[in-house]
Amino acid sequence: MLTLRLRSLLVVVLLSLLAFSVSFVPSNALSTISSINTVYHTLEVSDFGLLLVNETLTITNNLPSQAAIPEVKLYYPQQYYGNIFLNLISDTRFHGSFAKEGNLTVLSLKPLEEVSLSQGESYSLNVLLSVEGCVHFKESSSVGAILVLYPGISLPSKAIESTIYTPFATSFQSLEGYELKETPQKTIYSKRFENVTTGSYNFMNATLNLPPASDMIIVEVPRAERTVKVENDGSVSIIDSFEIRNIDNKSITSIRLDLLNPNVIKVKLITPIGPDEEVDLGVFKQFTPKAPIEYNRSYTFKMEYPAPADLVKFYNGRYVVNITASPPINTLVKEYVIRAELSEGVNLLSKVDKELFVNSSPFVKGRFVVEYEPKLFWSSSTIVPVALMILILLLGVFSYFQKGETEEKKFSSEFCDMVQDKLQLVNSTIDLYEERRLGRVPKQKFNVLKQEYTARAGSLNSSLVRTAGELTKESPEKAARVEKVLNLNRELDQALKALVNDYDLLQAGRINNDMFQKRRSSSAKKIDSIRKDVEDEIGAL
Repeated sequence: MLTLRLRSLLVVVLLSLLAFSVSFVPSNALSTISSINTVYHTLEVSDFGLLLVNETLTITNNLPSQAAIPEVKLYYPQQYYGNIFLNLISDTRFHGSFAKEGNLTVLSLKPLEEVSLSQGESYSLNVLLSVEGCVHFKESSSVGAILVLYPGISLPSKAIESTIYTPFATSFQSLEGYELKETPQKTIYSKRFENVTTGSYNFMNATLNLPPASDMIIVEVPRAERTVKVENDGSVSIIDSFEIRNIDNKSITSIRLDLLNPNVIKVKLITPIGPDEEVDLGVFKQFTPKAPIEYNRSYTFKMEYPAPADLVKFYNGRYVVNITASPPINTLVKEYVIRAELSEGVNLLSKVDKELFVNSSPFVKGRFVVEYEPKLFWSSSTIVPVALMILILLLGVFSYFQKGETEEKKFSSEFCDMVQDKLQLVNSTIDLYEERRLGRVPKQKFNVLKQEYTARAGSLNSSLVRTAGELTKESPEKAARVEKVLNLNRELDQALKALVNDYDLLQAGRINNDMFQKRRSSSAKKIDSIRKDVEDEIGAL
């Protein structure tokens, strides 16, 4: 009996000790960051009545140890619900979803996994949104718009930098405390808000006064299509078609287009009945319908024009077209299709020749890539030029003797691909700075893309050096040519740095436009010369 009692007592003591020790086991749960440093909020009213919203949240861990980023909610007007589209979250570890809470539209940015910062570490999360149906004409000279001067946020923030872009020469009837700046393309309003509390927001039913020559229209685009058309002789053209519907009470007499080839002035208008006709769009790329498009009426048209000269690249024995998925009209497109149309004498090498982009907008930066090669002349009823036939035969013989995939070939291919990526990145960087000069890119968007391009350039340079080492190890006879490419790459970086520095000097007002144009011309010639030398070298590789 006593033994039984002793045993029971011993069990109770052991359980108590176990419970006591468990209570002191340190928890693995991280602390949670409870505030945001700065929110960069940009809202642009486009020429087509679309609202483009760019939110950048900057967060710093000021806690004494590692801490996690919690779910963040952004609050917008209730009228945005069902009309707002999420185009991009910069970090794929976050998932975005919309809901309606009371009289607000809520965007929840929820981590799919733990996203943590070390003590003192900073982090930025960028979100791009498109909003339709919240801009309308009040009369021919003014529009009403539901604007977000800054959104509500589920965490307090030290500051919100608010920037509002409207079409050129427009003006608000009432927007107090904002700094005003005019550019040739946009009117820009900016203001800083300090110590914004949790959930606080600033919405505005605004009236924008339009200048007499305003070409602003408010339309719906149910569908658009861009076709890359490749002929047997190797020539490439672009066919853009789309349907627009006038959803407001202002007649539409002209439509500004976003062509893939910015140098094109004249296009061929393809009509369903009757002969095609040549149309002059002018320097502003504006198409004028033969009759005004009235309220609730639709208009569909199709046009063809030459592709840009640098659209098609040739490497690794194939032709490659790689374009962004931006629609041919600078607004939201419900269904946007990009496809390749190859003539009988051309072989498709890609897995797909068509891709659908749903709710595509100017913020959508997806890519459409198609790869192809000419067919042998006897596989087509069309005779391929003799020179092309010889080239194909030479490529075929080369491929026959290179069927075994060697390490040397692998590293050579990777090296050449990286160099091509670097050349494309240089083009994208120059385009970004030029867009800023012309006032076509918001400050925050420019800063985000600049940071992204800089990081990408650093990564590519490191990969180039590493792959060059592997390539010269496998194929020592190529060492001199590989080293020359690396030297040219360094020269290209220096030339690009000089060019963007001139852009920055112009932006800061430290050089005038004449001096800038002179320097830019010199830098562009140098970059083009280096690019040609690089392409020649990797062609030989």
